Amino acid sequence: MLKKSASLLLIAFMLFGCKGYQSKQDNTEETQSIGQEVMLVEELNQQAETLVGETVTVEGTVVHVCQHGGKKMFLIGEDPEIRLKINAGDEIASFDREKEGSLVRVIGIVEEFRIDEAYLSQWEEELEAEEAEGGEEKEHIEGEHGDGEHGDGEHMGEHTGMGDKADQGEHISSREMIKNYREEIAASDKDFIAFYSILASEYQEIPEK
Repeated sequence: MLKKSASLLLIAFMLFGCKGYQSKQDNTEETQSIGQEVMLVEELNQQAETLVGETVTVEGTVVHVCQHGGKKMFLIGEDPEIRLKINAGDEIASFDREKEGSLVRVIGIVEEFRIDEAYLSQWEEELEAEEAEGGEEKEHIEGEHGDGEHGDGEHMGEHTGMGDKADQGEHISSREMIKNYREEIAASDKDFIAFYSILASEYQEIPEK
């Protein structure tokens, strides 16, 4: 009788132990899930200033992949006016242009890029030097580098290093970009304007449900 009671106690103890382990495992999985929160483009845009240098996961629809090198793409969320620039990190050779129109999940580091009057002046000098060497300012139009599907002035202003870095997917010339940024700085309470982007380490397409 004593042996039977001892056996029952041992079984009960084992069951309790397994239940406790399972609860701890569930809690760990829940914590991991919370730690890997997926942000939408609008959410990241609102919080970007406080997330600089942090690794985040963001989802959005690919509205454009830069064909010239494929090192940049732009995502939107529900608001098409809010774009998020994604730069390819060392782990990504280039973005796949076939992903345009697809929902993707990107993991990467939030970066801040500031434009001030000094940057704009150097940019103008760069343009003038290029014009002196090659004549007129060249414009990168999508159709010149691909199959001609996009001959609508995309990538204008990406021919210089500073213009490429400052490009936010507006598809206008460098001169017009400089003019617009100057006006934004003048209207701001700061002496610069800041843009936020993601340096991506990986990305994947999210299948349609």
